[in-house]
Amino acid sequence: MTIPDSDSGRPEESAFERLRELHERYEPLRPELQQHLEQTRFGYFLIRHPFCNQTIIDLERCAMVHHIIDKHTAKADACFEAQDWEGYLGCVEIYSQPKWLAKDAHLLPDERYWALLGQAYRHQKFTYGYRDLFESLFSSNRPGRENLMEPDERALLARFPDKVTVFRGFWDDEHDEDFSDGNAWTLDRRAAVWFANRCWTKEHGHPMVVEGVVKKDDILAFWPSDDVVVPFNVVRPVKFKHAGSKRARVSWDKYISPPFDVEEIMKKA
Repeated sequence: MTIPDSDSGRPEESAFERLRELHERYEPLRPELQQHLEQTRFGYFLIRHPFCNQTIIDLERCAMVHHIIDKHTAKADACFEAQDWEGYLGCVEIYSQPKWLAKDAHLLPDERYWALLGQAYRHQKFTYGYRDLFESLFSSNRPGRENLMEPDERALLARFPDKVTVFRGFWDDEHDEDFSDGNAWTLDRRAAVWFANRCWTKEHGHPMVVEGVVKKDDILAFWPSDDVVVPFNVVRPVKFKHAGSKRARVSWDKYISPPFDVEEIMKKA
């Protein structure tokens, strides 16, 4: 939760008094914010605004939400005027960054477009929800695509073999979409198993891993910590395997140990 800055000249403890006052003040949610409101089955609400992702217990006491949105809006406007594009995107809640980037893409210099796309993509916990949007953003013919990666990452990708084996973790849910294809793949099978199991429940079907081969020339980006990004339908052939694992339902650091050594795939080059 964001604690508001204390007013100039006031003692530091007054910030906590103002925090309490904002929470308790009678101030109904602004009408224009209703479109960003979600009601949970537990009776409270969530505000999913680009500048605020917050729980709301009482819709008649929303001064804190208004304070956060106003503060971030002012900061975003200042960053925009200064053409501080990283700061501008950083004002936006992470889950909203892809849509925000798409909305303002035409305003960005080419090299900043690609760098910010990489940043927004890597911030997402689940990229599949923006599958079509990311496909469109990554398919842009704007120059400067190399700025998706740092120089050392580009140098490492250049050393890859012509074809590499990649993996993707997903849920085999016959009542849902086919999650087996997307932009996000990994060079480490353990990572795919972990993703398949991370939030799995019986309602999701079965944890699965799909394995296939992708050409190096088809790889859009490679990040040692987040693996590879590819267009849809370029991984072939594919093999599917059940990947249910109680051992994988732990933290990333506990399961992915030791860390994946990307140098291992260079031996195939």
